[in-house]
Amino acid sequence: LPSGFFLALEGNYARGAASYAGLNDGLGYAPNALNDSIDNDVIDASSTLLGDTHLSTVWSVTGDLGYNFTPSLTGHLVASYASYEMSNAVDHAFADFDTWAVSANLTYTIVKGLTIAAEVSYERRDYDSGDLPAFTPAFHNPDYDVFAGGIRLKRSF
Repeated sequence: LPSGFFLALEGNYARGAASYAGLNDGLGYAPNALNDSIDNDVIDASSTLLGDTHLSTVWSVTGDLGYNFTPSLTGHLVASYASYEMSNAVDHAFADFDTWAVSANLTYTIVKGLTIAAEVSYERRDYDSGDLPAFTPAFHNPDYDVFAGGIRLKRSF
């Protein structure tokens, strides 16, 4: 890479440990017959009524491209993709999904130990309800988009 640029790539695979692959809960729309509400859509394992255990499968890839514009100003562009599969969940409220995200930030060092950063991000999560059985409740997770942004002031001692 040319001077001032830096690049990081990361790939993960997990079976029965979704957070290890960097995947976390979505917006939490999925109530089911066993609980009045469920505040997540990512589980590590489920059991059937016959006692069979099924583990989730997740793989993800993330890339980070950064550039030092000046000694005090650094920018990052980060993109990621993840695929989540949870087959044979007993309540079928957990659909498989794919998600991707992109974010960009700029960090400026005001003085040594004091930085200000601005960031914008976007995430898209697409649920695959096509593999759910016909008796699946109509309240499965809808696809969604999330836009976010923020400014952070950080003091290091």
